[in-house]
Amino acid sequence: MASLIQKISLMSQATGPEGLPLVEVLKQISKNAHEAVEEQYKILNYTLLPQLQGYGVHLALLQIG
Repeated sequence: MASLIQKISLMSQATGPEGLPLVEVLKQISKNAHEAVEEQYKILNYTLLPQLQGYGVHLALLQIG
């Protein structure tokens, strides 16, 4: 546990490329990644799948559980 606390303490003091705290850099990376995935889903659902359906291609959904 002490090792984890030490790592968190060091991470909170570390800085990224523009002098930003590492925690803020990681938050921005996470935000950017979520936005990119959201955009990919929009393209899939509103562009690609409708076009594929126009050619008679339909995807089956797999439900687990």
